Amino acid sequence: MSELETAIMFAQNYDNTKLYSIKSDLIQGSSERTAYRNLKQLSYLGLARLHRRQFRISSVIHQPLGIIKKLLPSIKSLKSARRFGKYYNQSDISFVQNKIDYESVTLDYKAWQLTRFQNPSTLYIYVKDMTKTTNILKDNGFHSGVKGNVVILPIIGDISEEVDRTYMDSIAKGDRNIFDAIALEIRYKDRIKTKGIFSLQDILHVQENLNA
Repeated sequence: MSELETAIMFAQNYDNTKLYSIKSDLIQGSSERTAYRNLKQLSYLGLARLHRRQFRISSVIHQPLGIIKKLLPSIKSLKSARRFGKYYNQSDISFVQNKIDYESVTLDYKAWQLTRFQNPSTLYIYVKDMTKTTNILKDNGFHSGVKGNVVILPIIGDISEEVDRTYMDSIAKGDRNIFDAIALEIRYKDRIKTKGIFSLQDILHVQENLNA
Protein backbone atom coordinates (compact mmCIF):
# COMPACT_ATOMS: atom_id res chain seq x y z
CA MET A 1 0.00 0.00 0.00
CA SER A 2 1.36 3.42 -0.98
CA GLU A 3 1.81 6.31 1.45
CA LEU A 4 -1.03 8.16 -0.28
CA GLU A 5 -3.38 5.20 0.09
CA THR A 6 -2.45 4.97 3.78
CA ALA A 7 -3.14 8.69 4.23
CA ILE A 8 -6.51 8.43 2.48
CA MET A 9 -7.58 5.47 4.59
CA PHE A 10 -6.57 7.42 7.70
CA ALA A 11 -8.65 10.41 6.62
CA GLN A 12 -11.73 8.36 5.74
CA ASN A 13 -12.36 7.89 9.46
CA TYR A 14 -13.29 11.58 9.78
CA ASP A 15 -16.36 13.67 8.96
CA ASN A 16 -15.53 16.31 6.36
CA THR A 17 -17.99 18.78 7.96
CA LYS A 18 -16.08 18.93 11.26
CA LEU A 19 -12.87 20.54 12.51
CA TYR A 20 -10.58 18.16 14.39
CA SER A 21 -7.59 18.42 16.71
CA ILE A 22 -4.50 16.30 16.09
CA LYS A 23 -3.99 16.07 19.82
CA SER A 24 -7.44 14.97 20.95
CA ASP A 25 -9.30 13.52 17.94
CA LEU A 26 -6.98 10.84 16.61
CA ILE A 27 -8.38 7.45 15.69
CA GLN A 28 -7.38 4.55 17.89
CA GLY A 29 -3.91 3.25 17.15
CA SER A 30 -2.71 6.39 15.39
CA SER A 31 0.10 8.54 16.76
CA GLU A 32 0.37 12.32 16.42
CA ARG A 33 3.49 11.84 14.31
CA THR A 34 1.73 9.46 11.91
CA ALA A 35 -1.37 11.65 11.73
CA TYR A 36 0.71 14.72 10.97
CA ARG A 37 2.59 12.89 8.20
CA ASN A 38 -0.67 11.69 6.64
CA LEU A 39 -2.29 15.11 6.85
CA LYS A 40 0.73 16.88 5.38
CA GLN A 41 0.56 14.62 2.34
CA LEU A 42 -3.18 15.17 1.94
CA SER A 43 -2.78 18.91 2.49
CA TYR A 44 -0.24 19.06 -0.33
CA LEU A 45 -2.93 17.75 -2.70
CA GLY A 46 -5.68 19.93 -1.26
CA LEU A 47 -7.47 16.95 0.32
CA ALA A 48 -7.09 18.29 3.85
CA ARG A 49 -6.54 21.61 5.57
CA LEU A 50 -4.00 21.60 8.36
CA HIS A 51 -3.48 24.65 10.56
CA ARG A 52 -2.19 25.01 14.11
CA ARG A 53 -2.57 21.29 14.80
CA GLN A 54 -6.18 21.33 13.70
CA PHE A 55 -7.43 19.76 10.51
CA ARG A 56 -10.44 19.46 8.26
CA ILE A 57 -10.89 16.76 5.61
CA SER A 58 -12.09 17.39 2.05
CA SER A 59 -15.36 15.74 1.04
CA VAL A 60 -13.45 14.05 -1.80
CA ILE A 61 -11.87 11.73 0.78
CA HIS A 62 -15.15 9.88 1.16
CA GLN A 63 -15.13 8.69 -2.43
CA PRO A 64 -13.87 5.09 -2.82
CA LEU A 65 -10.09 4.78 -3.09
CA GLY A 66 -10.25 3.71 -6.74
CA ILE A 67 -12.22 6.83 -7.66
CA ILE A 68 -9.84 9.09 -5.73
CA LYS A 69 -6.98 7.70 -7.82
CA LYS A 70 -8.93 8.58 -10.99
CA LEU A 71 -9.50 12.07 -9.56
CA LEU A 72 -5.80 12.80 -8.97
CA PRO A 73 -5.22 14.69 -12.26
CA SER A 74 -8.18 16.95 -11.45
CA ILE A 75 -7.08 17.34 -7.83
CA LYS A 76 -3.54 18.30 -8.88
CA SER A 77 -4.78 20.78 -11.49
CA LEU A 78 -7.08 22.46 -8.98
CA LYS A 79 -4.29 22.60 -6.41
CA SER A 80 -2.16 24.57 -8.90
CA ALA A 81 -4.99 26.88 -10.01
CA ARG A 82 -4.57 30.68 -10.05
CA ARG A 83 -7.50 33.06 -9.65
CA PHE A 84 -7.71 36.50 -11.29
CA GLY A 85 -9.98 39.51 -11.40
CA LYS A 86 -10.02 43.04 -12.78
CA TYR A 87 -13.51 44.50 -12.43
CA TYR A 88 -14.79 41.38 -10.65
CA ASN A 89 -17.90 41.12 -12.79
CA GLN A 90 -19.05 39.60 -16.07
CA SER A 91 -16.73 41.82 -18.09
CA ASP A 92 -13.72 39.89 -16.73
CA ILE A 93 -15.17 36.64 -18.02
CA SER A 94 -16.09 38.15 -21.39
CA PHE A 95 -12.54 39.47 -21.81
CA VAL A 96 -10.98 36.08 -21.10
CA GLN A 97 -13.39 34.23 -23.38
CA ASN A 98 -12.58 36.55 -26.28
CA LYS A 99 -8.93 37.51 -25.73
CA ILE A 100 -7.15 34.64 -23.96
CA ASP A 101 -5.87 31.52 -25.72
CA TYR A 102 -7.05 28.50 -23.73
CA GLU A 103 -7.48 24.78 -24.39
CA SER A 104 -10.85 24.12 -22.78
CA VAL A 105 -13.41 25.27 -20.21
CA THR A 106 -14.37 23.18 -17.20
CA LEU A 107 -16.45 23.29 -13.99
CA ASP A 108 -19.09 26.05 -13.69
CA TYR A 109 -19.41 27.30 -17.26
CA LYS A 110 -18.89 23.96 -18.97
CA ALA A 111 -21.29 22.20 -16.60
CA TRP A 112 -23.88 24.91 -17.29
CA GLN A 113 -23.41 24.52 -21.03
CA LEU A 114 -23.88 20.75 -20.75
CA THR A 115 -26.70 20.52 -18.19
CA ARG A 116 -28.30 23.95 -17.69
CA PHE A 117 -28.55 23.00 -14.01
CA GLN A 118 -26.73 25.69 -11.99
CA ASN A 119 -25.98 29.23 -13.06
CA PRO A 120 -22.20 29.63 -13.42
CA SER A 121 -20.23 32.05 -11.26
CA THR A 122 -16.56 31.44 -12.10
CA LEU A 123 -14.83 30.73 -15.41
CA TYR A 124 -12.32 27.89 -15.11
CA ILE A 125 -10.04 27.36 -18.11
CA TYR A 126 -7.22 24.96 -18.92
CA VAL A 127 -4.18 26.66 -20.45
CA LYS A 128 -0.96 25.27 -21.95
CA ASP A 129 1.33 27.83 -20.33
CA MET A 130 0.41 29.13 -16.87
CA THR A 131 3.21 31.69 -16.77
CA LYS A 132 2.42 33.14 -20.20
CA THR A 133 -1.31 33.36 -19.44
CA THR A 134 -0.63 34.94 -16.05
CA ASN A 135 1.55 37.60 -17.68
CA ILE A 136 -1.08 38.39 -20.33
CA LEU A 137 -3.77 38.79 -17.69
CA LYS A 138 -1.58 41.03 -15.54
CA ASP A 139 -0.59 43.11 -18.58
CA ASN A 140 -4.31 43.72 -19.11
CA GLY A 141 -4.96 44.91 -15.57
CA PHE A 142 -5.96 41.64 -13.89
CA HIS A 143 -4.86 40.94 -10.32
CA SER A 144 -4.12 37.57 -8.78
CA GLY A 145 -6.00 36.85 -5.55
CA VAL A 146 -8.77 34.93 -3.87
CA LYS A 147 -11.79 36.89 -5.13
CA GLY A 148 -11.43 36.83 -8.91
CA ASN A 149 -14.00 35.13 -11.10
CA VAL A 150 -11.49 33.79 -13.63
CA VAL A 151 -9.36 30.74 -12.77
CA ILE A 152 -6.59 29.29 -14.90
CA LEU A 153 -5.59 25.64 -14.54
CA PRO A 154 -2.55 23.69 -15.74
CA ILE A 155 -3.25 20.71 -17.98
CA ILE A 156 -2.60 17.53 -15.99
CA GLY A 157 -3.87 14.27 -17.42
CA ASP A 158 -6.31 13.89 -20.31
CA ILE A 159 -8.73 16.78 -20.89
CA SER A 160 -9.89 15.71 -24.35
CA GLU A 161 -13.17 14.15 -23.15
CA GLU A 162 -14.92 17.31 -21.93
CA VAL A 163 -17.88 15.61 -20.25
CA ASP A 164 -15.77 13.08 -18.36
CA ARG A 165 -13.14 15.65 -17.31
CA THR A 166 -15.74 18.22 -16.21
CA TYR A 167 -17.40 15.45 -14.19
CA MET A 168 -14.12 14.53 -12.50
CA ASP A 169 -13.22 18.18 -11.91
CA SER A 170 -16.63 18.77 -10.33
CA ILE A 171 -16.19 15.92 -7.86
CA ALA A 172 -12.64 17.05 -7.08
CA LYS A 173 -13.80 20.64 -6.49
CA GLY A 174 -16.61 19.56 -4.17
CA ASP A 175 -19.20 21.85 -2.54
CA ARG A 176 -21.80 23.11 -5.06
CA ASN A 177 -19.93 21.40 -7.89
CA ILE A 178 -21.09 18.02 -6.57
CA PHE A 179 -24.55 18.93 -7.88
CA ASP A 180 -23.03 19.60 -11.31
CA ALA A 181 -21.33 16.18 -11.22
CA ILE A 182 -24.64 14.48 -10.45
CA ALA A 183 -26.40 16.43 -13.21
CA LEU A 184 -23.67 15.43 -15.67
CA GLU A 185 -24.01 11.78 -14.70
CA ILE A 186 -27.78 11.90 -15.22
CA ARG A 187 -27.48 13.61 -18.61
CA TYR A 188 -24.38 11.85 -19.96
CA LYS A 189 -23.98 8.57 -18.06
CA ASP A 190 -22.68 6.76 -21.16
CA ARG A 191 -19.84 9.28 -21.59
CA ILE A 192 -18.53 9.05 -18.02
CA LYS A 193 -15.90 6.36 -17.54
CA THR A 194 -15.71 6.15 -13.73
CA LYS A 195 -18.69 7.15 -11.61
CA GLY A 196 -18.50 8.75 -8.18
CA ILE A 197 -20.53 8.04 -5.07
CA PHE A 198 -23.08 10.64 -3.90
CA SER A 199 -25.62 10.94 -1.12
CA LEU A 200 -29.22 9.99 -1.90
CA GLN A 201 -30.32 13.42 -0.70
CA ASP A 202 -28.08 15.17 -3.23
CA ILE A 203 -29.16 12.87 -6.06
CA LEU A 204 -32.86 13.46 -5.35
CA HIS A 205 -32.27 17.23 -5.17
CA VAL A 206 -30.64 17.28 -8.60
CA GLN A 207 -33.20 14.94 -10.17
CA GLU A 208 -36.07 17.08 -8.91
CA ASN A 209 -34.57 20.32 -10.21
CA LEU A 210 -33.51 18.85 -13.56
CA ASN A 211 -37.04 17.58 -14.12
CA ALA A 212 -38.43 20.99 -13.19
